[in-house]
Parts: sequence; structure tokens; C-alpha cells
Amino acid sequence: MFAKRGGSGGLLAGGILIVLGGLLLARNFHLLRVDLGDLISTWWPLILIVIGVRKLAERSFWPGAVLVVAGGILQLLMLGLIDRWEVRRFWPLILIAIGLSMILRPGRAVGRGTGA
Repeated sequence: MFAKRGGSGGLLAGGILIVLGGLLLARNFHLLRVDLGDLISTWWPLILIVIGVRKLAERSFWPGAVLVVAGGILQLLMLGLIDRWEVRRFWPLILIAIGLSMILRPGRAVGRGTGA
């Protein structure tokens, strides 16, 4: 009856549209007294986190990890739980993570020298 679609990208986008439409409809009928602009401007980083978790589930580690971490940091900033100066102190962790990924990369032969 319904055509089967490959991937879950349409499912996520469709779900977001349904929720957004329901919120707007509830607001138009005065069932919801929330400023949607404030709601969206505060919680938009959750979209990055959801996409990142989906990437992780698809075994796409680095894109998923970057989206989850970036979304998490942005969400903490939007909620006022941390300030931007705290985030600036920890940027060297990015270099450490990249270095670890280069060393611990799957398929990398440990102890294999150049034979020189």
C-alpha cells in the first residue's frame, strides 16, 4: 500500500514537521501559551544531537561523535549551564581526540616498522 523508502532521513524530517505543525496548531487554538521562537532558539541544538546519534547508530563514528559533542556543548550554552569562556579552555581536547584516532585507528598494524 505504502512505498517503502530507503533510510530514515524522511522519517526524522517528517516527525519534526508533524511535531512543529502540532505545536503551531495548538498555539493557534490557544491551547499552548509558549513562545515558539524562544522554544526553538533554546532547543535547536537537540537536532544536531539526534542526527549525531543516528550517525553513530549507522556506525559512522566521527561524524556522529562531532555532531553529538557540538550539539551537547551548544545546548549547554543555550541553557546557560556553561559560558563560552569555559568552552574555550577545552579546545585542545580536539587535538588530543584527533591524535588518538590516528593512533588507535582500526586496521593500523601495531609494531610494524619501516624496516630501515
